Amino acid sequence: MPILDRSKEYTEYLPIWSRMRAVIGGEDYIKGRLGDASARDFLPDIDDPNTQERYEKYLARAVYYNFTGWTWKGLLGAIFRQSKEIILPPGLEYAYEDIDGSGVGILQHCREVTGEVLGLGRVGLL
Repeated sequence: MPILDRSKEYTEYLPIWSRMRAVIGGEDYIKGRLGDASARDFLPDIDDPNTQERYEKYLARAVYYNFTGWTWKGLLGAIFRQSKEIILPPGLEYAYEDIDGSGVGILQHCREVTGEVLGLGRVGLL
C-alpha cells in the first residue's frame, strides 16, 4: 500500500496537535507514560553527568496541574449539558445508534468531534 503524501499544513501542525492532546490528557501523557509524547518533550534534561538518574528523580517529583484538560472537559460538558433533540430523515434512523458502522451513536460521535474542535481547533470528518 503506498504511503499517502501529507500536506505541508498537516506536517506543520502535527507536532502541535500531538502536544495539545498530551496537555489535555494530563500528567501521565506529559510524563510519557501514555500516548506518543516523551517526558523530554515537556521536561527538559538536566545538565549533569549523571543525567538519567537525576532526571528520573526530577520526573517523579514533577507535578502537572491539568488546568487545560479541566477547562476542556468543562466546556465539553457545558455544550452537552442539555439533552439534544435529533430529528433524522426516514431511512437514516439507524444512525442514532450506529453512525459509523462500529456501534458509535450519533450523540457520542458529535461529542468526539466537538472535543477535537475544542482541543485542536479543527477536525477532519469524512
